[in-house]
Amino acid sequence: MSRKLLITSLFIVLCLSIANAQNEKTVLSAPRSWEAEMIPFPLPFAPELDFSGVEDIRFAPGWSDSTSLDFWTYTFVWNVEMIGMMSTEKLDEIFSAYYNGLMPAVLQENEETEYLEEVGEAVVEFEETEDGFQGTIEVFDSFFTKKRITLYIKVSEFFCIETERQLIRSDISLFFFAAPQWDEFEKVKITANCEK
Repeated sequence: MSRKLLITSLFIVLCLSIANAQNEKTVLSAPRSWEAEMIPFPLPFAPELDFSGVEDIRFAPGWSDSTSLDFWTYTFVWNVEMIGMMSTEKLDEIFSAYYNGLMPAVLQENEETEYLEEVGEAVVEFEETEDGFQGTIEVFDSFFTKKRITLYIKVSEFFCIETERQLIRSDISLFFFAAPQWDEFEKVKITANCEK
């Protein structure tokens, strides 16, 4: 299969996936200035994450602007059928698969394959906290800077017994946890009635 045909096929799969995701209801409430997107599992760029459900995403207003204080600030919830409680080992594995699939796919979709050799592997490290988990993801930024960056991440999980769903929320920023950008995540609320 040619590269152009492969990119076209991936684009069609992504469009169909997004259309299918519109059947799912969002579990997030955010200000209108935050962009929204929903992608169903399995994700086109990480098919090994064989969850059943959707990725419900909100992007801070300046998340794509390298001069903004919101640069690389976004949150998402995996609203999925029960997959079991998270652990540091499980999160390391899941997020390695996620970003190791995402970053090369972005370069291929944008026909920027000259950077593919620089992508390398994501380095993911989580630790357990009182509220869930936090960690770092060192990864090649295929979207904007075309350099390796370190993202800071907090993960919390909720269980919806009545609907047999599990919500795994991830808040992500380029800035360390003590930075004021982390206050922005308070504006994004989970609306589903689930227990931590």
